[in-house]
Amino acid sequence: MAQPLSQSESFPAFELAPDRVSSSDAYSERFSGPAGAYLLGVQTQGLLKLIEPLGRELRILDVGGGHAQSAIPLSDAGHHVTILNSAAEYELRARRECEGRNIDFLSGPLDAPPVDPGSYDLVLALRMVMHMPDWRAFVRSMCSSAARAVLLDYPSWRSCNVVTPLFFDAKRRVEGGTTRGYELFWPREVREAFLSCGFEQRAVHAQCLLPLVVHRTIGHPGLTGALESAARGLGLTRWFGSPVLTLAVRRSELS
Repeated sequence: MAQPLSQSESFPAFELAPDRVSSSDAYSERFSGPAGAYLLGVQTQGLLKLIEPLGRELRILDVGGGHAQSAIPLSDAGHHVTILNSAAEYELRARRECEGRNIDFLSGPLDAPPVDPGSYDLVLALRMVMHMPDWRAFVRSMCSSAARAVLLDYPSWRSCNVVTPLFFDAKRRVEGGTTRGYELFWPREVREAFLSCGFEQRAVHAQCLLPLVVHRTIGHPGLTGALESAARGLGLTRWFGSPVLTLAVRRSELS
């Protein structure tokens, strides 16, 4: 089963409102510069590829999306996006970033969205599930709000993330105050969580073989990108990459 890497004060795993950090200007700096642009590109490419079979002009709920990293490319691709944050103050940055785009905003508990069941074609949450105190309840809330599909990402036990506690202090020095502990997951338990909600996993996309902090530390995507391309070509990223983007579809959609 999924377990937090640590429950210690120096490596906290859970937060009731993880979007508090991810919606901040400081968090956005983690994705600035060439290395950050490369990592966002990998994430966006994987996201758009996974949802492509669902069709065009989807109604999408972006849970905890105050970072606007997913809402903007989804809106640019023609989808109708609503960002849900746990408090109105956490949507301020996204409102600035999304100005001029047809993107809506909601405030409310991330694990109990203030929407009717099945209100959205797709419900997605990036960089959220690994910080939730009860991740299975969070997945259930996503599935309840989705008419067709859900998409989330998670750090895998089958990746270099397993050594994070050993290098957490160094990681924090590189990434600053936005560095947080997180929970790791086995692919099987994520699939089973979806199945218990009447959803079936349909596609996955492991993003990087190298830890993301390594990309940021080296700061040369020409080099790290070449290493990632080689790893993907050898099939290593498929088995050992992280974070893992995962799309699950409501079973009634499969009939």
